[in-house]
Amino acid sequence: MSKVKNTKILSLISILLVCVFVFCSCENIIRPGTDNGNTPIVLPEKTISLPYSQSDSLNPYRLTTQLNYDLMPLLYEALYEVDNEFNAKAKLASESKFDHTKLTVSFTPTDFSDGSPLSVYDIVYSFEKAKASSIYENALSSFKSAKPVGKTVVFTLSAPNRNALSLLTFPIIKKDTGNTKDAPIGTGKYKYNAKTNTLDFNPINNAVIKEVAYISLYDISDITKLKFNLDMGNISAFTYNLSSYRLSGLLTNTLKSVSNNLIFLGFNQNNYLAGMFKVRQAAAKAINRSDIASSVYGNNAVSTFAPFHPYWFECNNLSLPADSTTNDYTVAENLLIEAGFDEINQAGVRSGEPGILNLSLIVCTDNEYKLSVADAIKADLNKIGIGVIVHSFDKETYKNALLEGNFDMYIGEIKLPNDCSLDAFFTSSGTANYGINIHSTAVESYKKFKNNEITISEFVSEFIYETPFIPLCYRSNIRAVSTNISVGEIAPDNLYADIENWTIKE
Repeated sequence: MSKVKNTKILSLISILLVCVFVFCSCENIIRPGTDNGNTPIVLPEKTISLPYSQSDSLNPYRLTTQLNYDLMPLLYEALYEVDNEFNAKAKLASESKFDHTKLTVSFTPTDFSDGSPLSVYDIVYSFEKAKASSIYENALSSFKSAKPVGKTVVFTLSAPNRNALSLLTFPIIKKDTGNTKDAPIGTGKYKYNAKTNTLDFNPINNAVIKEVAYISLYDISDITKLKFNLDMGNISAFTYNLSSYRLSGLLTNTLKSVSNNLIFLGFNQNNYLAGMFKVRQAAAKAINRSDIASSVYGNNAVSTFAPFHPYWFECNNLSLPADSTTNDYTVAENLLIEAGFDEINQAGVRSGEPGILNLSLIVCTDNEYKLSVADAIKADLNKIGIGVIVHSFDKETYKNALLEGNFDMYIGEIKLPNDCSLDAFFTSSGTANYGINIHSTAVESYKKFKNNEITISEFVSEFIYETPFIPLCYRSNIRAVSTNISVGEIAPDNLYADIENWTIKE
């Protein structure tokens, strides 16, 4: 009888020990985040912590912050993703077929994280959510509809587009799970665990995770504190896209990612002086774009003389005019003299029959980098005798000035879609067509390029001659990681693409 009693006691002790072990293990994973930096989070072994916004959504079609946007490729996959040359690479898709404005896509049999199979209806549902989302609506503006046809999805475009596959990068979510702020069901490497506020490895996904089975989410309410929280050990990594504040201090263990965010100088061609193409040509020749990329953006941007990203695969066939790839103040001054500005007043500003060459330049104060770009452009244009009056406006005033045409020049930034389309500049509904003559020779030339009627070199040559706007540089995305983590490669719009290969040093 005593032996039986002792056995029961030992069994009870064993159960209690197991419960304590499980509880402690869970305690290591559940880490409520705070960005005050007073108490660094001690990460459990073989787990990491990434920043996010607790007040924002983890629904890819409802979120508003860059922090949460950067997490989406961990939870969701797309039909296609793009490489560093903006080539479309199949992800969930298996085959595609073009027929004029019809694009038929089939997909690889895949299961969602809840075990249900991916269907054509999930893809159509996701497409409709993406079309209605401010994040994807511009990229999908040329897509009219998506319909299930058998085991394929047929997309209808408003016009043929040889690079349309690169636009099918919207997250695929399970039908009827994307109507709230909560994270929908996806097929990604991880799935969201609301109980622990972690991203847990999705065993249904075919990814082979080396070490990072759990990702703790750490709430960041002030993005200017990202580096501070990395240094404190509260987060294991963060991304930085140079879109707002200027990062202070040096970063170690960083990688750059290609971004299709173009920084440019726009002109109001409806104004007499800014409408003179030789004035625009002279400005293009005077501006030191390499200096802007290196000095203003700290070598975290790629200068460009063509409107397209230099890394875009179609630019492999681009031959720029020999005299168009460097700035030259002498050539710029001669262009202004040819335009009739053959005198210089006491202020150093050129004048002549067309008038005094003073131009206004507006810039939005929401971005410190663009303010520095405005200063750099003013300095370069002053060297050739163009007077520049810089007006720094808040976002609302800046937008109104653009809409009302109250500017000669403006500093702009736009994220071009993955097919590198310039429709935003050259169509009546474009979001960056301020001051541009959409019936110009350059615009007609672009249409011919899109229709395969002329080469990319022929279009860019016409673009440089007419200079409807001046492309300056494409800024990069940056990812900083803790020094105790070994990483791999990153990709455009997927800065945690290599996370399954991360290893954590002891």
